[in-house]
Parts: sequence; C-alpha cells; structure tokens
Amino acid sequence: MWQLKFTQEHKDCIYSQILKKLNLTMYGYPLNNFQSKGKLYVNNIQILSGEQKNIKKYLKYLKKRKEVTSFEVISANTFSFQLKLPANKEYYESIYSQQIFYPVPIIHKEGKEILTIASWNREILESIMKNVENNKNTVYLKLLHLKQNPLSKFYIPQILPDLTENQFKIIKLAKEKGYWKYPKKITITQLAKELKKAKSTVHETLRRAEARLMNYYI
Repeated sequence: MWQLKFTQEHKDCIYSQILKKLNLTMYGYPLNNFQSKGKLYVNNIQILSGEQKNIKKYLKYLKKRKEVTSFEVISANTFSFQLKLPANKEYYESIYSQQIFYPVPIIHKEGKEILTIASWNREILESIMKNVENNKNTVYLKLLHLKQNPLSKFYIPQILPDLTENQFKIIKLAKEKGYWKYPKKITITQLAKELKKAKSTVHETLRRAEARLMNYYI
C-alpha cells in the first residue's frame, strides 16, 4: 500500500481560518462523494477539540455557510454534514477520488491541514500532489512522505459513546491535564479545584464517563 502525507493551506478552505481563530482542532473524515448537476458533493464527519463555547460558535458558523446543504449534530463535539464543493473541481476530485482512502482523519490545526492518503497506485498519489501544487489557491505545501508501507493503523468513523456534556467536559480536561499519564500530572483534587466542583462530584462523573468508554471499546 502506498501512503502520501502532506500538510497544506489553501485560500478556499472554509474551515481552517475560523478554526484557527477559535483555537479549535478538527478531525475530519470524508465518508463518500457524488456529483449532481455538475457539482461535487461530499459527506463528512467532523470531531472537534477545544473549548465548548468555541465549538458552538464554529457549528453556528458552518450552518450558515451556503455550501453546507445538510447538517446533523451527533454529540457535543461531533457532527455530520454534506458539503457542496467550490468550482475548483479538478483539485477536489483528486483528493476525494474513488481510488484513494483516508486511513486517518484529515487534521485541521492552526490554519493548516494534514492529509494522509492511501492507495494501491503510486501514480494516483503523485497526481494528487501535482494537483495540490498547481492549485491556484494553495498558499503553503509541505510533503511529509510518499512511501510504500503496510497500514499500521486505520480509523473507521463510529458514533462515539453517548457522554453527557458535563462528562465530556471533565474527561476532556482530565486528558489535557495529564490525569492518565504516568506519573499523574494532575489529581482529582486539583481537577475539582480547577472545575470549581466538589471532589466527590468530579470523581463520580469521571468514573461514569470512563465506564461508558470502557463498555464501548472493550
């Protein structure tokens, strides 16, 4: 299997700059695509990482975009939508080709995208790089690798465990602060202080969230 990985920035991306402004990281996964009346449509799932208030602002922004033709919230930080792509069809048809797939999500962070694309055919991936290089809207491009390598990991989009907004907030903060690192970077007592909640409440909420995750993945 051939794998292409590169980072880029292009002017006609409707996500990158608003994500940068709101200090959000987005993990996007294209599900499928189709053409209708000369337009290319893509169905996507996006998972967001960042402050909940900024996630809400991003969702509000996206819903107002005329390119977004359908939209549905899955959880506090996950949603699916259908996007009608801009007129630059040659570029978009290449990165959504039926001859490639994305083993991991497209990452949008700090105004740039990181794409990892896999194909049995090296020439397809070389063609994608050429199209990205020649894209009139490309303002930054860096090739990270183009190599033949077995897939070491593969992401399959799934509906995530149904955490409450409070459970998600606490478990997300615990991860960011290093609660599960060894040695621990933060204790329950410190988490409770930062969240301005009782230690017993934080502990119980965290255990319930962990249980839901355990039931889902094991």
